Amino acid sequence: MVRVESEDIVFDMKDECMLPLAEADAAFPHEERPMCQFQDRVGCWKMPPKLVAVAALTLLSASVAVCSRWTSAVAPSRAEAVANQIISLAPSCGRVIKEWQADGGKSGKAKDEHEAREMDVESATAVVRCCPASGSGKGMTPEPCSGKVTWKEALDLCCEQPGDYRLCTKEELDADVAEDTGCKYDKELVWTKRSSSTYWQTYGKGSVCRLNPSDQCCDGQGTAEIDFSTDQSSCEERCRTKDGCTGYEAQSDVNYCEIWTKPITHCQVVAEVHECKRKVAQCPAKEPVGA
Repeated sequence: MVRVESEDIVFDMKDECMLPLAEADAAFPHEERPMCQFQDRVGCWKMPPKLVAVAALTLLSASVAVCSRWTSAVAPSRAEAVANQIISLAPSCGRVIKEWQADGGKSGKAKDEHEAREMDVESATAVVRCCPASGSGKGMTPEPCSGKVTWKEALDLCCEQPGDYRLCTKEELDADVAEDTGCKYDKELVWTKRSSSTYWQTYGKGSVCRLNPSDQCCDGQGTAEIDFSTDQSSCEERCRTKDGCTGYEAQSDVNYCEIWTKPITHCQVVAEVHECKRKVAQCPAKEPVGA
Protein backbone atom coordinates (compact mmCIF):
# COMPACT_ATOMS: atom_id res chain seq x y z
CA MET A 1 0.00 0.00 0.00
CA VAL A 2 1.32 3.43 -0.91
CA ARG A 3 0.07 6.89 -0.01
CA VAL A 4 -0.99 9.75 -2.22
CA GLU A 5 0.73 13.06 -1.50
CA SER A 6 -0.86 16.16 -2.96
CA GLU A 7 -2.26 19.55 -2.10
CA ASP A 8 -5.60 17.86 -1.62
CA ILE A 9 -6.03 14.52 0.07
CA VAL A 10 -6.28 11.62 -2.35
CA PHE A 11 -7.08 8.00 -1.54
CA ASP A 12 -5.39 4.69 -0.92
CA MET A 13 -3.94 2.92 -3.93
CA LYS A 14 -2.10 -0.32 -4.48
CA ASP A 15 0.96 -1.53 -6.35
CA GLU A 16 3.74 0.71 -7.67
CA CYS A 17 4.52 4.38 -8.09
CA MET A 18 3.72 6.49 -11.13
CA LEU A 19 5.21 5.32 -14.42
CA PRO A 20 7.85 7.80 -15.69
CA LEU A 21 6.46 9.83 -18.57
CA ALA A 22 9.19 8.74 -20.98
CA GLU A 23 8.25 5.11 -20.40
CA ALA A 24 4.58 5.94 -20.84
CA ASP A 25 5.34 7.60 -24.19
CA ALA A 26 7.11 4.51 -25.43
CA ALA A 27 4.69 1.94 -24.04
CA PHE A 28 1.29 3.37 -24.94
CA PRO A 29 -0.40 5.23 -27.82
CA HIS A 30 -1.13 8.85 -26.91
CA GLU A 31 -4.88 8.38 -26.52
CA GLU A 32 -4.49 5.22 -24.42
CA ARG A 33 -1.62 6.32 -22.18
CA PRO A 34 -2.28 5.41 -18.53
CA MET A 35 -1.49 7.90 -15.83
CA CYS A 36 0.17 5.33 -13.65
CA GLN A 37 0.45 1.78 -12.56
CA PHE A 38 -1.84 2.39 -9.58
CA GLN A 39 -4.90 0.16 -9.42
CA ASP A 40 -7.96 1.39 -7.56
CA ARG A 41 -11.08 -0.64 -6.90
CA VAL A 42 -12.34 -0.04 -10.45
CA GLY A 43 -9.23 -0.23 -12.59
CA CYS A 44 -6.19 1.65 -13.82
CA TRP A 45 -6.56 5.40 -14.14
CA LYS A 46 -6.28 6.92 -17.61
CA MET A 47 -4.44 10.20 -18.12
CA PRO A 48 -6.14 12.57 -20.56
CA PRO A 49 -3.76 13.85 -23.28
CA LYS A 50 -3.99 17.45 -22.02
CA LEU A 51 -2.80 16.38 -18.58
CA VAL A 52 0.19 14.63 -20.12
CA ALA A 53 1.26 17.96 -21.60
CA VAL A 54 0.69 19.72 -18.29
CA ALA A 55 2.78 17.11 -16.52
CA ALA A 56 5.61 17.53 -19.01
CA LEU A 57 5.63 21.29 -18.55
CA THR A 58 5.40 21.00 -14.79
CA LEU A 59 8.19 18.47 -14.40
CA LEU A 60 10.51 19.67 -17.18
CA SER A 61 11.74 16.12 -17.07
CA ALA A 62 10.58 12.71 -18.24
CA SER A 63 12.41 10.73 -15.61
CA VAL A 64 10.49 11.38 -12.41
CA ALA A 65 8.67 8.62 -10.58
CA VAL A 66 7.00 9.30 -7.27
CA CYS A 67 5.28 7.59 -4.43
CA SER A 68 2.32 8.95 -2.54
CA ARG A 69 0.76 9.87 0.80
CA TRP A 70 -2.58 8.61 2.11
CA THR A 71 -4.86 10.10 4.73
CA SER A 72 -8.41 9.41 5.79
CA ALA A 73 -9.96 12.64 4.46
CA VAL A 74 -12.65 12.58 1.77
CA ALA A 75 -11.22 11.81 -1.65
CA PRO A 76 -11.67 14.29 -4.54
CA SER A 77 -12.87 13.30 -7.98
CA ARG A 78 -10.55 11.32 -10.20
CA ALA A 79 -9.88 14.36 -12.37
CA GLU A 80 -8.87 16.39 -9.32
CA ALA A 81 -6.77 13.53 -8.03
CA VAL A 82 -4.89 13.27 -11.31
CA ALA A 83 -4.23 17.02 -11.42
CA ASN A 84 -3.17 17.09 -7.78
CA GLN A 85 -0.83 14.14 -8.21
CA ILE A 86 0.92 15.97 -11.05
CA ILE A 87 1.20 19.14 -8.98
CA SER A 88 2.67 17.14 -6.11
CA LEU A 89 5.66 16.22 -8.29
CA ALA A 90 7.03 19.74 -7.87
CA PRO A 91 10.79 19.83 -7.21
CA SER A 92 12.20 19.89 -3.70
CA CYS A 93 11.34 23.05 -1.85
CA GLY A 94 14.80 24.53 -1.67
CA ARG A 95 14.15 25.76 1.87
CA VAL A 96 17.03 25.65 4.32
CA ILE A 97 17.26 25.43 8.10
CA LYS A 98 18.66 28.62 9.60
CA GLU A 99 20.19 29.52 12.96
CA TRP A 100 21.31 32.84 14.38
CA GLN A 101 24.86 34.14 14.30
CA ALA A 102 25.58 36.94 16.79
CA ASP A 103 28.62 38.84 18.06
CA GLY A 104 30.67 36.95 20.64
CA GLY A 105 30.87 40.01 22.91
CA LYS A 106 30.87 43.77 23.01
CA SER A 107 33.21 45.54 20.66
CA GLY A 108 34.91 48.74 21.71
CA LYS A 109 34.03 50.31 18.38
CA ALA A 110 30.62 50.50 16.78
CA LYS A 111 32.12 49.87 13.33
CA ASP A 112 33.32 46.46 14.50
CA GLU A 113 29.87 45.30 15.65
CA HIS A 114 27.71 43.02 13.52
CA GLU A 115 23.97 42.76 13.12
CA ALA A 116 22.75 39.33 14.18
CA ARG A 117 21.77 37.26 11.16
CA GLU A 118 20.10 33.94 10.37
CA MET A 119 22.25 31.67 8.22
CA ASP A 120 21.94 28.27 6.53
CA VAL A 121 23.22 25.63 8.97
CA GLU A 122 24.48 23.39 6.16
CA SER A 123 26.66 25.84 4.23
CA ALA A 124 27.34 28.94 6.34
CA THR A 125 30.18 29.11 8.86
CA ALA A 126 30.95 31.04 12.04
CA VAL A 127 33.17 30.70 15.12
CA VAL A 128 32.33 28.92 18.36
CA ARG A 129 31.67 29.94 21.93
CA CYS A 130 29.86 27.77 24.45
CA CYS A 131 27.60 28.31 27.46
CA PRO A 132 26.91 26.17 30.56
CA ALA A 133 24.13 23.65 30.00
CA SER A 134 22.65 24.71 33.35
CA GLY A 135 21.76 28.09 31.87
CA SER A 136 23.75 30.11 34.40
CA GLY A 137 27.38 31.09 34.72
CA LYS A 138 30.11 32.33 32.42
CA GLY A 139 30.54 30.99 28.91
CA MET A 140 33.81 29.78 27.42
CA THR A 141 35.73 29.58 24.15
CA PRO A 142 37.07 26.16 23.13
CA GLU A 143 40.83 25.81 22.70
CA PRO A 144 42.41 25.61 20.25
CA CYS A 145 40.40 28.34 18.55
CA SER A 146 37.74 26.78 16.35
CA GLY A 147 37.99 29.04 13.35
CA LYS A 148 34.89 29.17 11.16
CA VAL A 149 32.86 25.95 11.16
CA THR A 150 29.34 24.82 10.26
CA TRP A 151 26.53 24.89 12.82
CA LYS A 152 26.64 21.12 13.42
CA GLU A 153 30.41 21.25 13.92
CA ALA A 154 29.92 24.07 16.41
CA LEU A 155 27.24 22.11 18.28
CA ASP A 156 29.48 19.03 18.51
CA LEU A 157 32.49 21.08 19.62
CA CYS A 158 30.62 22.54 22.59
CA CYS A 159 29.33 19.10 23.54
CA GLU A 160 32.90 17.77 23.56
CA GLN A 161 34.20 20.35 26.05
CA PRO A 162 35.10 19.21 29.59
CA GLY A 163 32.22 19.94 31.92
CA ASP A 164 28.68 20.43 30.67
CA TYR A 165 28.45 22.93 27.80
CA ARG A 166 26.26 23.61 24.79
CA LEU A 167 25.92 26.30 22.15
CA CYS A 168 24.87 29.63 23.61
CA THR A 169 21.51 31.13 22.73
CA LYS A 170 21.38 34.45 20.91
CA GLU A 171 19.99 36.03 24.06
CA GLU A 172 22.97 34.80 26.09
CA LEU A 173 25.46 36.24 23.62
CA ASP A 174 23.50 39.52 23.59
CA ALA A 175 23.91 39.54 27.38
CA ASP A 176 27.69 39.06 26.93
CA VAL A 177 27.90 35.87 29.00
CA ALA A 178 30.80 34.63 26.84
CA GLU A 179 32.52 38.00 26.36
CA ASP A 180 36.32 38.12 26.59
CA THR A 181 36.76 34.35 26.93
CA GLY A 182 39.43 33.92 24.29
CA CYS A 183 40.42 33.77 20.62
CA LYS A 184 39.45 37.44 20.14
CA TYR A 185 35.96 36.32 19.20
CA ASP A 186 34.22 39.33 20.76
CA LYS A 187 34.36 40.88 17.28
CA GLU A 188 33.35 37.73 15.40
CA LEU A 189 29.98 36.23 14.54
CA VAL A 190 29.30 33.17 16.71
CA TRP A 191 26.82 30.33 16.12
CA THR A 192 23.86 30.10 18.50
CA LYS A 193 21.11 27.61 19.33
CA ARG A 194 17.49 28.69 19.60
CA SER A 195 16.86 26.89 22.87
CA SER A 196 18.96 25.67 25.77
CA SER A 197 17.28 22.25 25.63
CA THR A 198 15.54 20.00 23.09
CA TYR A 199 13.90 21.99 20.33
CA TRP A 200 12.85 21.80 16.70
CA GLN A 201 14.28 23.14 13.48
CA THR A 202 11.42 23.56 11.02
CA TYR A 203 11.29 23.63 7.24
CA GLY A 204 8.15 25.73 7.61
CA LYS A 205 4.47 25.31 6.86
CA GLY A 206 3.71 23.29 3.78
CA SER A 207 6.86 21.15 4.03
CA VAL A 208 7.18 17.37 4.00
CA CYS A 209 10.32 15.52 5.13
CA ARG A 210 12.81 14.05 2.68
CA LEU A 211 16.08 12.15 3.12
CA ASN A 212 17.90 14.16 0.44
CA PRO A 213 17.23 16.08 -2.81
CA SER A 214 16.81 12.86 -4.81
CA ASP A 215 14.22 11.40 -2.39
CA GLN A 216 10.84 11.78 -4.12
CA CYS A 217 8.89 9.42 -1.91
CA CYS A 218 7.00 9.67 1.32
CA ASP A 219 8.38 8.01 4.41
CA GLY A 220 12.16 7.90 4.44
CA GLN A 221 12.14 4.99 2.00
CA GLY A 222 10.07 2.92 4.39
CA THR A 223 12.00 3.81 7.55
CA ALA A 224 9.55 6.32 9.10
CA GLU A 225 6.89 5.10 11.54
CA ILE A 226 3.43 6.26 10.45
CA ASP A 227 0.48 6.70 12.81
CA PHE A 228 -2.97 7.85 11.69
CA SER A 229 -4.25 8.30 15.25
CA THR A 230 -1.78 10.91 16.58
CA ASP A 231 -2.21 14.70 16.35
CA GLN A 232 0.64 17.16 15.83
CA SER A 233 1.36 18.02 19.47
CA SER A 234 1.36 14.36 20.49
CA CYS A 235 3.57 13.55 17.51
CA GLU A 236 6.13 16.13 18.64
CA GLU A 237 6.13 14.81 22.19
CA ARG A 238 6.51 11.26 20.94
CA CYS A 239 9.58 12.23 18.90
CA ARG A 240 11.03 14.26 21.78
CA THR A 241 10.97 11.27 24.12
CA LYS A 242 11.95 8.59 21.59
CA ASP A 243 15.61 7.62 21.35
CA GLY A 244 16.77 7.72 17.77
CA CYS A 245 14.01 10.05 16.54
CA THR A 246 15.54 12.55 14.11
CA GLY A 247 12.37 14.54 13.51
CA TYR A 248 8.75 14.25 12.55
CA GLU A 249 6.15 15.25 10.00
CA ALA A 250 2.55 15.99 10.93
CA GLN A 251 -0.60 17.63 9.63
CA SER A 252 -2.55 20.30 11.45
CA ASP A 253 -5.97 19.32 10.11
CA VAL A 254 -6.03 15.55 10.70
CA ASN A 255 -4.37 12.96 12.92
CA TYR A 256 -1.22 12.05 11.02
CA CYS A 257 2.28 11.49 12.39
CA GLU A 258 5.56 10.34 10.82
CA ILE A 259 8.36 9.54 13.27
CA TRP A 260 11.69 9.67 11.44
CA THR A 261 14.82 7.74 12.43
CA LYS A 262 16.98 8.67 9.44
CA PRO A 263 18.57 12.14 9.02
CA ILE A 264 16.21 14.65 7.42
CA THR A 265 18.26 16.83 5.09
CA HIS A 266 15.65 18.09 2.64
CA CYS A 267 11.98 18.82 2.10
CA GLN A 268 9.31 19.24 -0.52
CA VAL A 269 6.40 21.70 -0.57
CA VAL A 270 2.80 20.46 -0.53
CA ALA A 271 -0.32 21.68 1.26
CA GLU A 272 -0.02 24.26 4.03
CA VAL A 273 -1.30 21.81 6.66
CA HIS A 274 1.92 19.75 6.49
CA GLU A 275 5.07 20.57 8.46
CA CYS A 276 8.44 18.83 8.71
CA LYS A 277 10.59 19.42 11.81
CA ARG A 278 14.05 18.19 12.69
CA LYS A 279 14.93 17.34 16.28
CA VAL A 280 17.93 18.93 17.95
CA ALA A 281 18.58 17.55 21.40
CA GLN A 282 20.89 18.28 24.27
CA CYS A 283 24.46 16.98 24.26
CA PRO A 284 24.79 13.24 24.95
CA ALA A 285 25.25 12.33 28.61
CA LYS A 286 28.91 12.08 29.66
CA GLU A 287 30.46 9.40 31.78
CA PRO A 288 31.07 10.60 35.35
CA VAL A 289 34.69 11.52 36.03
CA GLY A 290 36.52 8.50 37.42
CA ALA A 291 33.85 6.02 36.32
